[in-house]
Amino acid sequence: MINKNDRLNVAFVILLVYFTIFNNYNAQIISKQFQRLLKGNRIAEHIITFITILLIAIQLDNEVNISKDIMLSIIIYFIFIATTKLEIQWNLLMIVLIFVYYIYSKYNLRKEHKMNEDLYLTDFEKNVIKENNEKYNNLIVGGIIAFLIMGMIVYTYKKKCEYNIGFTNIKFLFK
Repeated sequence: MINKNDRLNVAFVILLVYFTIFNNYNAQIISKQFQRLLKGNRIAEHIITFITILLIAIQLDNEVNISKDIMLSIIIYFIFIATTKLEIQWNLLMIVLIFVYYIYSKYNLRKEHKMNEDLYLTDFEKNVIKENNEKYNNLIVGGIIAFLIMGMIVYTYKKKCEYNIGFTNIKFLFK
């Protein structure tokens, strides 16, 4: 199970990867050979995207648990790839939903830190508040995942109709 901080990191990493890619107009700063390597090479693009995700996950991990970071990076990578397999409207909405989830989670984390220092709340009341926050957090994540799956189903159906015989799931995911 992914804990609260890891879920927050998943949202942060996905947003960071998107905004790194959105800043592609800075690509002229790297060598022409490297630009050509990346320009038409999907495998190189996927490898660099995964390495970027892994580096960010390692940097965010306070425990420095490399195996956990690799597993989390694989999960983030597949979530990221899934978010790119949506119609543009769904994709933009997905980015907004992940951003809102990130802000909401950060806000609740700060609220919990303040609550832990509150001398007037009993431990029972603090636990009830934490459980409610966790319940809402899980509902939001579940809603985002459901929205992502629905969007992928719609987009996959469209692409299957468009490509007909030439459609394969591997090509769909990685092209």
